[in-house]
Amino acid sequence: MEGFVGVIQKQFALTLVVAVCISGFVALTLRQHFARLCLKRQESKPFWIVQKFNDFFDFSTRLFTAGVAKILKHVIISFIVIGIMGFATYGLFQKVPKGLVPSEDKGAFDGYHLASTFNKYAKD
Repeated sequence: MEGFVGVIQKQFALTLVVAVCISGFVALTLRQHFARLCLKRQESKPFWIVQKFNDFFDFSTRLFTAGVAKILKHVIISFIVIGIMGFATYGLFQKVPKGLVPSEDKGAFDGYHLASTFNKYAKD
């Protein structure tokens, strides 16, 4: 392109090329160095609520790990318990009504309520 628009586009293209080159140089070299400087290990005592959370989290992690280890030691019993729970779930799904609203509900109250609300706002 010629003219003013062509000059602007060439300058914009040159600006993009320089920006991408600088960004690539920073991403490949300087970023790791700055991250290493910023992330030097400095151990300080955490705030008390953070310490309590960490203690609780460590406790729950140990509890979960012990539970998983116990389940892995007794695989057959675990599968039997899972099977019983699956059959119990299936049985409950067969006994519980399938619809969201019981079949006895005719919707009369909702219809009356909606009609009265509509009439109240329609008069205004």
